[in-house]
Amino acid sequence: MRRQYRSFDFLLAALVCGLGIFGIVVIGSATLGTLGGDGVDFYERQKLWFASGLVLMVAAAFIDYHFISKFYIAFYVLNIALLILVFFLGDQDLTGTARWIRFGQGSGGVSIQPSEFSKIFMIIFLATLFERKQEFVNRLPMLLFILISAALPVVLIMMQPSLSAAIVVFAVSIAIMYVGMVSYKYIITAFGLIGPIALFTYIDLTLPKHILIDKIISGYQIKRLLLWINNDQSDPKFYQTLQSIKAIASGQLQGKGLGDGMIVVPSAHNDFIFAVISEEFGFIGCMVVLGVLFLVILKCLLIAQKAVDISGRLIAVGAATMICFQTFVNVGVATGLLPNTGASLPFISSGGSSMWVCMVAVGLCINVGMSRNKSFFEG
Repeated sequence: MRRQYRSFDFLLAALVCGLGIFGIVVIGSATLGTLGGDGVDFYERQKLWFASGLVLMVAAAFIDYHFISKFYIAFYVLNIALLILVFFLGDQDLTGTARWIRFGQGSGGVSIQPSEFSKIFMIIFLATLFERKQEFVNRLPMLLFILISAALPVVLIMMQPSLSAAIVVFAVSIAIMYVGMVSYKYIITAFGLIGPIALFTYIDLTLPKHILIDKIISGYQIKRLLLWINNDQSDPKFYQTLQSIKAIASGQLQGKGLGDGMIVVPSAHNDFIFAVISEEFGFIGCMVVLGVLFLVILKCLLIAQKAVDISGRLIAVGAATMICFQTFVNVGVATGLLPNTGASLPFISSGGSSMWVCMVAVGLCINVGMSRNKSFFEG
C-alpha cells in the first residue's frame, strides 16, 4: 500500500479536482441568481456529486484494475440491462425522451443516466476482451462479435434517443479497437465507408421524405441537424445556440467577472456551461479550462503508453478518448460548430452520472499508472 501511495498520480488527481471545484463555482454563478430554489439545489447537489465522485476515483485507483476486469462480462450485461430498463422505468423530459432512471421520491431521490455509465462499462469490457482474445481479434468471427457487442449499446442509446452519448460510446469503441491491434485492412475498409455514408446521410436529411435517417434518430434530432445545416438563426429552436454564441462573444478577452454574466442561456449549468465560462472569464478563462482538460487527456495517454499490459493501455486510451470527445462535442455545440445535442463538459457540467463516470475513468487511469515504477518527474 505504501508503494502504491508513492506511485499515486497526484498531479492528475489535482487537475481533476481543480476542474471539479471550478465547476461547482461556475454552476453556482449560473444558477443561484436565476433559478431560485432550483439553483440552490443544483449547486448543493453538484458539491455532493463531486465529493462522492472523489471517493469513487480513489476507490477505482486502489482496487487493482485486473480484479475489476474479471467482471467485464457482468459489467456488459448490467450495461445492456440498464439501457433496456430505461425504456420501461425512465423519467421522460419535455421532449418525450427517457434517459434517466429514478430511485426514491421527492428531493431525496436520485436519478442515474444509464447512457453515461455505458461509457465506463464499455471501456472495461472492450479492454478486457482485447486482452483475453488478442490472438483472435483479427479473425472474422471474433471481429464480428466485437463489432456487434460494441454496436448494441450504441443502438440502444440512439433509441432513447441520446445522440451525443451514442457518439461518445462509438468513439471510445473505435479508439479501443484501433489501439487494440485490429488489422489495418479492416480499419482502412471502415474509413473508406465513412465518405459514402456521410454523403448518403446528408442527401437523406435534405429530402422532403426521408429514406432511412428517420428510422435511426428521432424527429426533433432531425430538425436540429437541419437547423444546423441551414443555419437558420430566425428559427425559435436556434435560440439556445444563439444565446450561447452571444454569451461567448460578450466575454471578450478577460470576461465580465464571476457572477456578472447577463445573457440568459437555457441549460447553462449543464450542456452550455462553456458559455457561462466564456462570458464570465473570457477567452483567457476558456483557454485555461481547455488547457487543464488537455493536460488530463495527455496524462491519460502517457499512462497508456507506459502501461504494463494491453488491458491497462486500452483502459487509459478509452478514458482519454471519452474525456477528449466529450469536451469536443460540448464546446462544439456551445459555439455552434456542431448541431445542438446535449453533452456535458467533463468534471464541470452539472450532473451526477457524468461526474461519477469521469472520476472513475481517471481513477482507473491512475490505477494503471501505479502498476509500474515511475520517476519523480512523471507525477
